[in-house]
Amino acid sequence: MQPGLLCFVVWLAALILWWCGWRKELAFGVPEWSVSLFLAAWPFAFGRVVPLGTLAEVNLGLVLIAVAALAACLRLEAVRRWTALAAGLLLGSIALFLGKLAFLLPFLLAGNPEWAIAALVGTIAAVLLRDPLEQWLAVSLGAIAAHLADVWLHAESRGFAILGDSDWMAGWWLAIGCSRIVFYLLQRLAAAWSRLTWRESGERS
Repeated sequence: MQPGLLCFVVWLAALILWWCGWRKELAFGVPEWSVSLFLAAWPFAFGRVVPLGTLAEVNLGLVLIAVAALAACLRLEAVRRWTALAAGLLLGSIALFLGKLAFLLPFLLAGNPEWAIAALVGTIAAVLLRDPLEQWLAVSLGAIAAHLADVWLHAESRGFAILGDSDWMAGWWLAIGCSRIVFYLLQRLAAAWSRLTWRESGERS
């Protein structure tokens, strides 16, 4: 599947779920209008590219995500903000390291290592952080940090840099989707386990 197509598939799935009653699971504590605005603005931003001189250009989809991450960061309390920032740096470091490792081990290139890394990053975020907004912020900051570091490390060899290209955007959507799915499943498993242990304790008493 092409990266751009994957972006729109995940975005469309999120849009359908949003308008079909899954707002509580997708809003994660932020105003619903802000999520609606983000989902409505993303496809238009993703289709726009702004040149940054003669050496680089940036996709406005990345700018939209960065602005949303900044707004989410300001919304959080200081402790939660620093927790999300630290987790974002950790996730970015993991993504950058695994990306380099994939090129050193040729057998990993047989599939699509970028998407596998994105799914792993989203899963780690769901396990590390209990708050969905912190997960979203950590994944977004980690993805942006790893992307900027990778572009900087290969600036001379590539010559022209594209910030927020379709490959990066597909990885971001995949990481966000995996974090929400894994976190939701963990919540359901925890609830089922609580009911089971409560039932067993009731039978013993």
